[in-house]
Amino acid sequence: MAAIDFTQLLTAFGVSYLLVLFFIAVGECLTRFFSHRAQRGDSVYAQMFYRFFTGLVFVVSCYSIVVASGRSINLVLVPLLFLFLHFHGGPAQSGNPSTSKGPQYGSALPELGLIVFVSVLVLFIAPESEYKQADSFFYLKIAESLNQSGQENLSHYFNRYSSFFHGTEPYHYFDLWLTAIITRITGSFHPAVFAARYIGAAVLLSGTMLALYSLCAVLFHRGNRLLPKLFCWSLLFFMPNFLGLSSWLYQVFISDFEGSFLERPNFRVIYLVFIPVFIEVYRYKQLTIPAFCLLLMVSVFSFTCAVVIIPALVVYSVYLFINKNRHGRHIFWGSILFSVCYAGFYLLFPVRGLASIYDPGNSGLLHRTLQGWKFIIYAITMSGLYLMVIYLLFIGPLFLINKNVLREVINRLKPGSFALLLIIASGIVIARLLYQKDNAYQFLFISDIVVLLLIWISILLFASNYNNKLLLPAAIVFFGTWAVRALAEPQMFFVDTFRQNGNLVYEGRKYAAPYLDAVQRYFRTNRDVVGGYIADSTFYRSIHYSRRNPNVYFLPLTYIVSATVNKNFEFCLSSPEDILSGITYPLEAEYLNTAVNRSYYLNYKNTHKGLSKDQLLYNFIREHDLAYLIVTGNVQAGPAVLSLFRNQVSDPVTGEKFLY
Repeated sequence: MAAIDFTQLLTAFGVSYLLVLFFIAVGECLTRFFSHRAQRGDSVYAQMFYRFFTGLVFVVSCYSIVVASGRSINLVLVPLLFLFLHFHGGPAQSGNPSTSKGPQYGSALPELGLIVFVSVLVLFIAPESEYKQADSFFYLKIAESLNQSGQENLSHYFNRYSSFFHGTEPYHYFDLWLTAIITRITGSFHPAVFAARYIGAAVLLSGTMLALYSLCAVLFHRGNRLLPKLFCWSLLFFMPNFLGLSSWLYQVFISDFEGSFLERPNFRVIYLVFIPVFIEVYRYKQLTIPAFCLLLMVSVFSFTCAVVIIPALVVYSVYLFINKNRHGRHIFWGSILFSVCYAGFYLLFPVRGLASIYDPGNSGLLHRTLQGWKFIIYAITMSGLYLMVIYLLFIGPLFLINKNVLREVINRLKPGSFALLLIIASGIVIARLLYQKDNAYQFLFISDIVVLLLIWISILLFASNYNNKLLLPAAIVFFGTWAVRALAEPQMFFVDTFRQNGNLVYEGRKYAAPYLDAVQRYFRTNRDVVGGYIADSTFYRSIHYSRRNPNVYFLPLTYIVSATVNKNFEFCLSSPEDILSGITYPLEAEYLNTAVNRSYYLNYKNTHKGLSKDQLLYNFIREHDLAYLIVTGNVQAGPAVLSLFRNQVSDPVTGEKFLY
């Protein structure tokens, strides 16, 4: 586990707290404009949360629309936000008159500061697992590119160098635009990767805790109880997925779930939105129009959510039609209109020069992906069974103690829970129809998040009706799930934020200290430079992940560099033959080949045909003013390339060379 740098901790806390207060202030102005006042029974946490959420969505949407010159999917968010503000808390929904003329949360601002501080502290103590670090770098590079180019696609800095990459493609841009705003603020005094991993994440985590506190206030009829708050914090560490600990279980259930809020950075905003959806369903025993607006908003936040939620909403609207519920018409036509706008945006402004990573690929890949209908049916069945087992494992004992809680859960969440169950089913079915296809397993995570929320609200319902002291052992169990995984797989958790493979190694070999010192000395005096790297296939064989390779990943040395400089970017200059060498599994080879075809260097190579490999590298480095070059041990840089750099440092252990 990394030692805490208290200067960075306090900086992250200060910026995060100011941002949360700013979003609350903006949300307060908007709610006043819409004449929206607190509902009877609204807790101070609910008032803060809804104003925070409103301000967050409005500011990020407006910023992205301006920077992207209108070509931002967040265009769809603004009308959804206004609809949410119009319907939320209105007399048509609650029937409760307003009881206050203004916000009542002023006295809670110190506690809000504590929430933000603990959020930052948790992120410092328990950073994302090691294999998510490369994802964080990739997200950061997209965020920086959003500021520079305004192009909502996955090509990050390539957008700056060639219009070939310009256009939009579906992804989770809302959280990346938030990072773009933060790095714009902190760029002059804070490393960008710190801002993304700590400040941006802390803002979303603080909002999530406000939402959970609001949920507790609804269930316990007041929000100042200590045990429910402690329970809320334990939810961050809840990791019910134990399949990775047993290869046999994994083969039987064929599921890819990741539980903890801390485990998957790009899903935190989904928790942020799903919690108020649950509050709406609990309060009104149906999926209200505000909850419907929230589900459409989270579909904008994440493409994977849209693919899962929209089919579920359409089916749910048919269910409401059959039951003659007046909301059925609104949900059906609202879903259709949203789908038309969503699809229309990406059809109007696509990336013309590149195939999307969501394209199905050739028939051979699709055939290997599906693996036959018998397998698909089995996988869907076992995935659903696995989620049911997870739910009963943690909730079953409480129902045995007091069956009245089960009746209350059914009564309170019915029929709104049917919409949530449809979301679970939709996620499982879509993921299994696209089994092993790039990022398809992420559709399962939406189902996982809903099931986790069902577990949380069921335990809170039990505590509010039976014995809230049971929240303490429940919290201990939730912390325990994280501890079990951490002890079994320490490399997943107890890592330095800027270390690759736990201890600054390449291919299992630890870097020599003099080499690292020399590199860090260079970057202490050169803090805003662009470089490149050339890696052989030993690097790429160990990081098969998705079609985004090699654009996602950076050499281990880059993690050290990022802690020293405020921002950095490295071009992948590896040749396709080096990247694909030694790849025997066809699916992985096709993923990597797709990534190579999306890379800027290959695009440059295709426009400069007839040059030798060494001459091509020489011209590219000169034209793009690369200040340094990292070369792995099994690759040789030619004399022309070496002539561009006056200094070279070699690592005697890994054979890696740093040229500058």
